[in-house]
Amino acid sequence: MGNGCANDKREQLLSRMAELQHGVISRGQLLDLGFDGKAVARFVRRGRLHRLHPGVYAVGHRILGPNGRRSAATLSVRDSVVGDRYAGAFHALRPYSGVPELIVQGDRGHRARPGVRVRRVRHLHAADVTAIDAIPVTTVARTLLDCAVVVGDGVARMITRAEQREVFDLNEVRAAIDRAPRHRGTKPLLAALAELHPESAWTRSDLELAMLGLCVQAGLPAPVCNAMVEGFEVDFLWTGGRLVGEADSWQFHKTRAAFQRDRLRDRALLLAGYRVLRFTWTDLEHHPDRVVADLRRALSA
Repeated sequence: MGNGCANDKREQLLSRMAELQHGVISRGQLLDLGFDGKAVARFVRRGRLHRLHPGVYAVGHRILGPNGRRSAATLSVRDSVVGDRYAGAFHALRPYSGVPELIVQGDRGHRARPGVRVRRVRHLHAADVTAIDAIPVTTVARTLLDCAVVVGDGVARMITRAEQREVFDLNEVRAAIDRAPRHRGTKPLLAALAELHPESAWTRSDLELAMLGLCVQAGLPAPVCNAMVEGFEVDFLWTGGRLVGEADSWQFHKTRAAFQRDRLRDRALLLAGYRVLRFTWTDLEHHPDRVVADLRRALSA
């Protein structure tokens, strides 16, 4: 009676673990649950388990969705994450129908695994790894950096797709580049960014200097940069006119979170009696006279 209850408990844990892992489980996990090698072999003979990779099984049947295949691939190589073009497809940035591509951190070699491609890197920062549906995968930023090595001009289309899906963040891309010195993807990725969005080369300080320079040349009051107003940090504040200026650079305002944050801030400032003018990189670079005219009008109102 006791053994039967224990077996039922293990079976329940097996089913639950497989459910969490999109229908797959590893031999090591089965052993951790209390099944021995004979039990695993018996499950295989009876069709309870179906071998996908060495030591990795589908539970109940072989029909797996994309996440099941991704989960099985990472289980087949210890401490691996979905990477490279396989990660690009996972993030819906670029189709990929080849064998799973995995990344493993460390100098120690890994035995070749049939049905998967493993790339070893000396260091993979924790900030460059995320999880989607409990499957470890490189972040969008790191995926773009890695894919830039192998897809050539295709990385520009991946950037565009990431923008369309509202998952692109230039700050994160730059941070990923900084965390991977001498990465071969840096040059082609930066080239693609420069071609798609020349303003991406501007830093926050560049935008501030451009605005201050315009005000000085036009004889307008100089704003306070990065001032706190109503609990929000604003790019520019003209205190006398209760006027706030925001430099909408592609770098700092491209994500969905930034869009929502900007709307919330604008409402709060408006209700507190401040007016908000937003200027883009194109305004400052190509239409400075228009910026000056708008500021002069707002400050004199």
